[in-house]
Amino acid sequence: MKRSFYDLYIDYSVGFNQGEKLLRQAGEKGFYGIAITIPYKVFMRNPSKYFEVINRLRLVASENKIDIVSRLHVEGEISIASIKRLLRKYRYKFELISLENTNRSITAFACRDSRVDIITMRRLVRLYRGDIDNLASTNNRIELLLAPLHVKIYKVKAKFLSYYKGLLNTITRKKLSDKILFSSGAKSLENMRDPRDMAALLCLLGVSRELALDAVSINPALLVDENRAKLRGLIPSRGVRIIDK
Repeated sequence: MKRSFYDLYIDYSVGFNQGEKLLRQAGEKGFYGIAITIPYKVFMRNPSKYFEVINRLRLVASENKIDIVSRLHVEGEISIASIKRLLRKYRYKFELISLENTNRSITAFACRDSRVDIITMRRLVRLYRGDIDNLASTNNRIELLLAPLHVKIYKVKAKFLSYYKGLLNTITRKKLSDKILFSSGAKSLENMRDPRDMAALLCLLGVSRELALDAVSINPALLVDENRAKLRGLIPSRGVRIIDK
């Protein structure tokens, strides 16, 4: 499969004007697509505004040949019951839905619920054997972010590097490397990086060059394609895809 580079976490707080600049920068850096990611608390204040901005950005993106993906991100302290309500209501309104690994119970839930696309590993919460087994039986992906590595406190940066290295070692050892996504989490132009530079960082953490490149290209591209097919009714159940409808 040809590599089409995706950054699946561009923070929505950038707004439309900054979003335009990020779009153009994404194209210059070699990205084929980006996900405009909105935290659920921000989304709930004014749901229609987000989709208005997405539609406006898609018009700009089409001129720059950039693919725009909609994504709802659930972060912070929230009950599992509340997460389930969100999933029931908004699962088919977003192309991607992600949960941050805020605590142990949310991490376990995110690994086993097939309505969750991405578990964003932004907290230092470990994965257990049961989580790995659940990941193997679902289409859920594990996402690492570049953003925590931008912090100026070296002890924090070192902790995340060690945490990421351990996660990558576990996931690749379990032959689940196709589950790995690497996104920027960018809120500004300064936080965006070239996809090949991002892949090089994963290589430093012990991942092979091919698997590192997959994490910023094939893996996210396949996830976006799968979810769009589901939204169009072309994947009625896991492992079944309608070729012509």
